[in-house]
Amino acid sequence: RDTSVTGVQTCALPIYVDEDKLKPVLDSMLEKGLIKYSPNTELYKLAKVKNKRTNVTNEMVYECIKNYEMISINDLAIKLKTSKKELDTILKGLCFELKIYYERHSELYCVIKEASLIVKDKVTFASVEGEENDYYICDYNGLIPYNGDKAYICPIHKVSYGKTEAILIKIIERAHKIIIGKLRIKENKKRNKLICNIISSSNSFDVIARVDEADLAGAKNGQIVEGEIIEYKNSEIIARVSRIIGNRSEEHTSELQSPMYL
Repeated sequence: RDTSVTGVQTCALPIYVDEDKLKPVLDSMLEKGLIKYSPNTELYKLAKVKNKRTNVTNEMVYECIKNYEMISINDLAIKLKTSKKELDTILKGLCFELKIYYERHSELYCVIKEASLIVKDKVTFASVEGEENDYYICDYNGLIPYNGDKAYICPIHKVSYGKTEAILIKIIERAHKIIIGKLRIKENKKRNKLICNIISSSNSFDVIARVDEADLAGAKNGQIVEGEIIEYKNSEIIARVSRIIGNRSEEHTSELQSPMYL
């Protein structure tokens, strides 16, 4: 080299490669779509390579969540090779259909299961058909469960009472259509109306059903009655008297034990 050429300039000098050795490499890269060749300029340039994404369906997303039971949207996108934007619409649809549940604290999507509820000593457990262990209901979502009810639950993989915790999502079917208990009638002087309740006692709870004055069927205060449950309204039971059993005595004690709780 010339003695006046500096080191920096030396590094910038072109590097020549044997054309015969280079052409097969370029042809291979062209075939794979990694580079493009322009005949007009006789130049090669890098091609923009797009990541191949999977066209996901509702079933694919649901099965993936079902396999993992709890998973974030980021991990879902990686597993299914798709974008979070595409997943967002599908996840909202699955939540609306009550197939999955979004747990806001952990920011995870969880699978929803159908279960039978067991209410005992102020604690609620859920039994899922085909599973050996029960779940402990840690969050009631404002719902009032009764023993034997069918419900949707969402396991969240924390442990209490030696069992996996679950959130109560929705009551599907109530197990009890009647309530047997003592009729209590009080007068509300301010509203000039009667307050009527059937109170069914158990070892741990008093189950109370509200009865409209027009649905007393001639029953008197203090009598033991059978009430037909008309509606479970939020945290309240609405019933009407269907049968007068009689006055409270020892023979009716067993009938007062509410099947709504163990």
